[in-house]
Amino acid sequence: MLKKIIQNHTIRLFLLFIGLFLIPVATSLLPLNSLISNSMAVIILFFLSYLLVKRDGKSLSVLGLTRSFHNLRYLPLGLITGILFFCLLITLQIWHNNISISINHKADYVLIFKGLLLALPGVLMEELIFRGYCLQKATKLMGFWKANLIIAFFFIAWHWLAFNAWGNYGLMLSLCTTGFGHFLFSFAFKSSGTLFFPIAIHLGNNWAARNLFSSSMGSIVSAEKNSDSFFLLTGTTQEFSSFHTIISYVITVSCFLIWIVLIRLFVSKK
Repeated sequence: MLKKIIQNHTIRLFLLFIGLFLIPVATSLLPLNSLISNSMAVIILFFLSYLLVKRDGKSLSVLGLTRSFHNLRYLPLGLITGILFFCLLITLQIWHNNISISINHKADYVLIFKGLLLALPGVLMEELIFRGYCLQKATKLMGFWKANLIIAFFFIAWHWLAFNAWGNYGLMLSLCTTGFGHFLFSFAFKSSGTLFFPIAIHLGNNWAARNLFSSSMGSIVSAEKNSDSFFLLTGTTQEFSSFHTIISYVITVSCFLIWIVLIRLFVSKK
């Protein structure tokens, strides 16, 4: 009987998660620019999260979304953590992949810092879907590791959709590293007790990828002057071996694991 009840709760939770997953997909189909459609999705997701926790007889404090100093202090800490994470990752990849880096003399600093605001709706949207109510309920039903493995897969699939990667097996494999990103953000929530921490880490990482090192989520942009980034990266035309590519993935995964360990060691809910 108990097993059947748990199965029914799991099915309902899965359907709820799929519903939340589809909300930004639906708003993206509206004849609006991505910033407005993403902002609409964030408002809907936040309102639904509020209703869901209220239905459980709780408040948004279960997600750490309160204005207490304990929670708000994780915003600047997370932003710095996310920026430093990406700087470490890109520095190692620059060294490993023989990438040249130069200061962007055509940088528009207003546009660069505006990138924080432009990246925020997408980050909020992903955190509410993948690290919000559904993950916390799934963790109680299935345990931390099982719940996070399942959500991590959907986080990877989300990026496959966002980058239109279906059929491009190299890109699909590369985006599998976002699953480790999910674990980084999930451990950030688990350690801090507030969604503000993974939101800020995620925002810092995405901003650094777009607006510190080129404008395309950290990808290599050859011979293209981007006014919305501090630095320009230029990739080599050299073709690397499969082993070299594997090492690149190992570097990325290692950076995620190191940051997860550091968060577990130095961040506390207290």
